[in-house]
Amino acid sequence: MTARLARSGLAGTGLRDLAAAAGVSHRTLLYHFGSRDALVLEVLHQLRDYQYGLVEGMIGDPDSRPDVPDLARAVWKNITALDTHDWFKLFYEAYVTSLRDPETHAEFLDDALHRWIVVIQAIFEEDRPHLADDESATLLLAAIRGLHLDLLASGDRARVERALETLLRLLELPRSDAPAARTARISRTPGERGWC
Repeated sequence: MTARLARSGLAGTGLRDLAAAAGVSHRTLLYHFGSRDALVLEVLHQLRDYQYGLVEGMIGDPDSRPDVPDLARAVWKNITALDTHDWFKLFYEAYVTSLRDPETHAEFLDDALHRWIVVIQAIFEEDRPHLADDESATLLLAAIRGLHLDLLASGDRARVERALETLLRLLELPRSDAPAARTARISRTPGERGWC
């Protein structure tokens, strides 16, 4: 059932499809979960638990804990494996769907965003304490997800992973060697030079 949902996506899978995949009636699913949305949320929780378990397994032993760049590489290797593509397409589809009704999907959005920021901050605190803030954790999470979406859309692994290595090299810089922030004027209208 979960594999069917991952393969077909939210838009392409009805409750009867899920029931057929599970070998039960759709009424049985309604009895156990209450609604299709609740069933989908349970599947997404399984994906969340898988991701958390992956990271916790890597950082659980302080004596063998990788530094932040190596941890990011290990997580990247896992989330970009071919057999996880359908699962993460489902995750991103659910993410976008949830943005249309954030109150109903508040728990999912909190799992997908704020809880991961807390996890990343805790990892930074151990290895890169000068980056253990909301901004740095947000940047790393957004960058990895953006690169992942690029990979899923383009299939251009070589280009995307070069970009990932550029990001991780910045994390490897000692604090005193980090490049100074550059200020630039960004125009607010398309007609002005520099608009983006």
